[in-house]
Amino acid sequence: MAEFGLCVVEDPAAAVRRLHALVRLAATCTWHTDAEGGFAEPQPDWAAFSGQAWDDYRGWGWTAAIHPAERERTVAAWRRAVAGPPAPFVAEVRVWHAASRSHRHVVVRAAPLLCGDGRVDGWAGMLVDIDEGWRAEAALLASEERHRRAVTSAAVPIMLHADDGEILAVSEGLLAVTGYRRDQLRRFSDWLALAYGDRAAEYGARVARRFAEGLPMPGVEVEVRTAADEIRTWVWSAPRPERLADGRTCIFAIASDVTERKRAEAALRAGEERYRLAATAIDGIVYDWDLVAGTIERSPRVAGMLGLPPDTIPADPGWWATRLHPDDRDRALADGARLKAGGAARMRMEYRVRHADGSWLSVVDQAFLVRDGQGRVARIVGVTTDVTERRQAQQALQASEERLRLARDAARIGIHDYDVASGTLRWDERVRELWGIGPEQPVDYALFISGVHPDDRAMVEQVVTAALTPGGGPYALEFRVVGIGDGLERWVAATGQVAFVDGRPTRLVGTMLDVTERKRTEAELRSLVRQRDMLLRELHHRVKNNLQLISSLLRLQASRHATAEVRSFVEPAVRRIEAMGATWDILNRAQLAGSIGLSAYVRDLCAELDASFAETGGLALDIAETDVRLDADRAIPLGLIVNELVTNAFKHGLVGRGPVRVRLAPAAPGRLTLAVANDHAAVAAPTPPGFGLQLIAIIARQLDGKVTVDVGDSYEVSLDFRV
Repeated sequence: MAEFGLCVVEDPAAAVRRLHALVRLAATCTWHTDAEGGFAEPQPDWAAFSGQAWDDYRGWGWTAAIHPAERERTVAAWRRAVAGPPAPFVAEVRVWHAASRSHRHVVVRAAPLLCGDGRVDGWAGMLVDIDEGWRAEAALLASEERHRRAVTSAAVPIMLHADDGEILAVSEGLLAVTGYRRDQLRRFSDWLALAYGDRAAEYGARVARRFAEGLPMPGVEVEVRTAADEIRTWVWSAPRPERLADGRTCIFAIASDVTERKRAEAALRAGEERYRLAATAIDGIVYDWDLVAGTIERSPRVAGMLGLPPDTIPADPGWWATRLHPDDRDRALADGARLKAGGAARMRMEYRVRHADGSWLSVVDQAFLVRDGQGRVARIVGVTTDVTERRQAQQALQASEERLRLARDAARIGIHDYDVASGTLRWDERVRELWGIGPEQPVDYALFISGVHPDDRAMVEQVVTAALTPGGGPYALEFRVVGIGDGLERWVAATGQVAFVDGRPTRLVGTMLDVTERKRTEAELRSLVRQRDMLLRELHHRVKNNLQLISSLLRLQASRHATAEVRSFVEPAVRRIEAMGATWDILNRAQLAGSIGLSAYVRDLCAELDASFAETGGLALDIAETDVRLDADRAIPLGLIVNELVTNAFKHGLVGRGPVRVRLAPAAPGRLTLAVANDHAAVAAPTPPGFGLQLIAIIARQLDGKVTVDVGDSYEVSLDFRV
């Protein structure tokens, strides 16, 4: 029975029985009620389906089997049907099923049974179990809904288009990402023009080949232009084209937007390039040690630093430790282990590593420690820098400073440092000793000036002020100080240098040396020099007077004996004595001065001798200019030799026949030659040598000299001596 209608019967009971027999063929359960809609007699099918006892479903008790969520609605609809005009009743509801112990979906169909007079005598109905179909349909609908939502709401772009160019479907994700409207994408050519621009024909041909070959599209990377004119990178993938019911072929294509990934890859490449450039620029070895994987990467600088071929450097993390200096290895490894175990984030160590030539490099290893969730070190990234030259410079500086300190200690030089801007003055212990103060007493400029001797204070302040003026430069001066604590007077030799910044003095640094003993010694020496000069003047005066007395006595004797023989003896003697007196004057001046220039000394001696022998042919001087200076110990013997040679030349030469020639010229390195000659001499060299030559030879030994006599056209005596 496909549908219930209105039934008019003479025997309702018989009609119901016949109806039940027919309906059971198609229905799960049949039943009938009285005219008020309640069960007036037992219903075996209902009892079997619902599991209710007769007392439970009698009358309207059957409604308890209806699902609570639908009971009120269903009962209300049934009451309206019973109370209303006779009409078929249809409803879908869940009813308790005893066998499955669950509420099952059923379709309830009922029709009124009418008497001959048109009254409703009762209702006949059936239940059709549609639970399995309902659940399958619900699952299908849910699946379709999920599929629809996945396609339309997913962020990934999806497009379904046919081989005739019609776009059958476009996902909401594609529209959202590109910014295009659905009405802009009706044909595939619309999509090509909007998204691909100049490359539309290329991509269109590629898709057409897919349709023609019936092959899947594994993954094609393309650049897509959005409505906002942004270029994004997509990867399209599609299975084999499928045939539709209308005979067309379609491609279901899904795109992955890899723009961010591509940007991240580009950023990663840029970062790696920056890392490579930074590693190249850094004057050190950049390394990345993965402790979990047990691998390490080192920058190419490692080969250059260690002097090794690049292909000989292994990727073994333990290789570096084999190159550590034996004296540093255990300490470095222990320090590294302690830092890793102690939770440190950074590490810094200094040690030595072996170069390929066998030398040792001093390096500084600085690293950042990356820890995992358990606090264990998983990665170490760092830089190893060669500081050998800096370490050597530091050692040299330390050695220099130590030498300076030792020299300063040995010389007892004090250091002062004045910060002009802050007025801070720093003295070491030696300067404090000069001022007679202890190590804890504060010092400043006022204290410095107060310790200067009152007679020297103005001079000191003037020098310091001038030094602090731009262009003042360094200074050096000596002054007296009076100890503030001990009252002792001391002499100080001070030096200083001022540093300027933008024309302003910022710092004055200098030294102070106690020169009290030197000053006392200098005063004593000056006193001794004055005494010596006074004695020399007195001695000179007495010698000169004695020579004059001898000359006067000789002249007196000559006047008493007027014979030619006496005069020939006295007059040369007087001349020699007068020449000796002149020589003594010159030597005395040299002795007072401390030294005398050799060339000027010889010229002066010859001038004095020339004046003593005015009746002769005079002297012809050839004196080379030298920078040699003689002290008194060498000037006196040389002066005696010059006097003796020139006097003999005047005495034995031919009077009026030419000058006596005196020559002073360089000889071998460090030696000079003094030669005295008289042209036209008619005498031969005396044999044996006379007293004068013997005297000259004896005196010449004091000058490390040698005397030679040359007789030819002239008579020449030469002295070769050391200077």
